[in-house]
Amino acid sequence: MSECAIVDDGPGIRSVYVFHTGNASATASEFSVPLPACWTGASWVGDNVVPGFLTVGTSQTDLSIAYAGCVDLPVFIARINFSVTGKAPPCCRVLVAPPLTQSPQEIVEVSCDYQTHAVGTGLGVTVNPPTSCACDSPTTLRTEPATWGRVKAIFRNC
Repeated sequence: MSECAIVDDGPGIRSVYVFHTGNASATASEFSVPLPACWTGASWVGDNVVPGFLTVGTSQTDLSIAYAGCVDLPVFIARINFSVTGKAPPCCRVLVAPPLTQSPQEIVEVSCDYQTHAVGTGLGVTVNPPTSCACDSPTTLRTEPATWGRVKAIFRNC
């Protein structure tokens, strides 16, 4: 069963799972998933990138991930962990964004022929959505409960 939300209803760790999606293959990506100011009581804990992938930076400003060669998409690339207190207001958005340290600011992928491409707008997930902001945004992504984490976010439209 899929949801388009992360529920922050008490203390703990919440994870956002990042997938690189598309129609082709890729060798790398560069993006950020900064902790939004609206997520009251949350703190970024760290990024867990797939073993074997090479990384530079963090998801909070600029995360560059080189895959283990050319991989078919979609592919799971990282889990971003946040420590929460259960104090988040409704409708707080966590978005995949361009790297904050690059100019121009664009989410980037590297194709298997080593060409760099800007890939447009990233998707996101809503923290504590009431019915007025649940899954109706084109930047919302699905989440699924997981046995090893409360919520799993996958990059596809709701």
